[in-house]
Amino acid sequence: MKNNIQLIEEFILDQKSTKFLINYVNDELIEFYYGVVRFFCNKYELQTKYYEIDTNIESNTDDLFQKTKILTSKLTNTKKIEMELINNNKSIIFIDYKNFKKFKINYLAINGYDFEKDIKFFLNNILGFNDSDLKNFCIQFPAYLFSEISKYEVNKNYVSDIILNLKVNNLLLIRKSIYDQKKTNKDLIGLYKNIKDEAKFKKFNFLTY
Repeated sequence: MKNNIQLIEEFILDQKSTKFLINYVNDELIEFYYGVVRFFCNKYELQTKYYEIDTNIESNTDDLFQKTKILTSKLTNTKKIEMELINNNKSIIFIDYKNFKKFKINYLAINGYDFEKDIKFFLNNILGFNDSDLKNFCIQFPAYLFSEISKYEVNKNYVSDIILNLKVNNLLLIRKSIYDQKKTNKDLIGLYKNIKDEAKFKKFNFLTY
């Protein structure tokens, strides 16, 4: 069975296939998968463009001298997804799980919940990087994968920054606490506070990295 990363690459190269669906878990994983799309488009000298949620998506022209353009968007509105699926654009659509279940049967589709396997495959099989520190950090912070790759290419003796390692550990502690509180269902106030702390922590990471 092929890995999701292989399926993305094959779709990009397949001139007949026009639609590819990715179930997004959160915006961090959209950043990772879109980064993978950009990587392959750059490799094969193709164009790609990302559209924000539920915006109007432009149509490809029929210019024979234009490079293949792969449109990528995040859509949650079912009607807009249906409209995008019936047009002639070659596009990758990030959709929520409800719509993913509805449309995955009839279209090429992958599940973003497999992101850990996909990150490992991309690092090991596509880039040939086997550094465990790099792999573990990118699994915790998927949105940072390509910036971390740049660091690794400069310094093969890669070690994540101490501060960022501390952030990873703090986030893991918060998530473990949330998990334990959900199991016992006793400290609802504490659970609410930890969920807020996790949201603030993730937002802070994006703003300061």
